[in-house]
Amino acid sequence: MLKVHSMLCGIGTTEFFAHSHKPVRTKDDLKGLKHRTLGVWASVLNEKLGGAAVTISGEELFGALERKTIDSLEWAGPGGNIGMGFHKVARYIIVPGAHQPASPVECVVNLDKWNTLSETDKALMEQAAMLTTFSSYLATGQEDQKAMPQYRQQGNEFVEMDAKLVKEIQDETRAWLDAKAKENDAKGNPWAARLLKSITEYQETWASNSTTRAWERK
Repeated sequence: MLKVHSMLCGIGTTEFFAHSHKPVRTKDDLKGLKHRTLGVWASVLNEKLGGAAVTISGEELFGALERKTIDSLEWAGPGGNIGMGFHKVARYIIVPGAHQPASPVECVVNLDKWNTLSETDKALMEQAAMLTTFSSYLATGQEDQKAMPQYRQQGNEFVEMDAKLVKEIQDETRAWLDAKAKENDAKGNPWAARLLKSITEYQETWASNSTTRAWERK
């Protein structure tokens, strides 16, 4: 137990899959691709999809992409990336961001300190966190929409990955997470499995009822 009280206090929109010197549509396009990323996606890319994940810190990204030390990179969504200038040195923008559909931000408070607060103060903090989450999502989405015309004006080419590749990325990531959860459970730590179960059940509920939401797509 970490003995903290956790609150969701921010959420980002879907990232670009990549700014890239090469188009990426199929699994074959990922083979040997020197792609800057990290974490779970780096492991899945290397172990299951034949890529060559490279971990580079933020301040080095533009130079590495410009010099073609790497073939591609992921960083953030349209609004977060526009100021980084990646689109000026790499022609292709790959979508959808199957590796990171959203980016939650967590605020944690020491549990002992949290328990000293009045119920009123706890409620106020939780409401503030909820409002911040909502506001950040709207603000990020607005910045994304402001950025998109700039990419088109620059002459970047948007490349949509095949649905088959997107599904394989999702399936391989789920298999990786399942294996890690079982590994932790065997070591006496059930939290990873409990968290994964909660997340996937929620995702499946939304997926199976997606017809309750409508949107326009051009």
